[in-house]
Amino acid sequence: MGKKFKDLKIGRKLLISYGAIIFLYIITVTASLLGIAKTSNTLDVFYQKAFAVSYTALDMKASVQGIGRCILDVATGVTDREKVEKIAEAREMENTLVEGFAFLEKNLESDELLNRLKEQMAKVEPARNTAIELCELSRYEEALELYNSWYEPNTKVERETLQKIADKSLERAESYLNNGYMVKRRMSLYHHIPVDKNHTRNYGASQRTAGGG
Repeated sequence: MGKKFKDLKIGRKLLISYGAIIFLYIITVTASLLGIAKTSNTLDVFYQKAFAVSYTALDMKASVQGIGRCILDVATGVTDREKVEKIAEAREMENTLVEGFAFLEKNLESDELLNRLKEQMAKVEPARNTAIELCELSRYEEALELYNSWYEPNTKVERETLQKIADKSLERAESYLNNGYMVKRRMSLYHHIPVDKNHTRNYGASQRTAGGG
């Protein structure tokens, strides 16, 4: 094979050399494009799943706390207008919890945390609804008693579970982001492969000399 290559004319040798270079360039560009696609997919997962799950969990946690504040405010004395506003706010935050859980059910990767949250929400929901209804009926002492004895202790566990979901999702998001960064670094290396110009020049000169001899 080596002898056949030596016997080739200079033009043919250069043609083969340039062909090899072009072939390697095509491989490099293809690898870069695949890297771009992988990075895009990684960032898509980061924003649409991991980060969105974390945001949703924190929003649900804030809603749990907000409902508790509304119940306390109404039960400890507010104007009639404020009472209507607080109860409407509590009902709106209940919807946030329902919609948030539906999103987590589709996107959360940890079945253990999801099941724990589902169990805790099922336990808290009846007490939450009852406390709000008691406030609507102006039975404030009963609402306050229910809040202190049942609602607050159980929502504490609910809030802790939601915080764990948010923390785990943020860890996963950082992992996706780091993976995307590593892909970009590899892409950068592909585009900056060093070429020894002196070696190439010397090789061409030696081939011309050999051909002339």
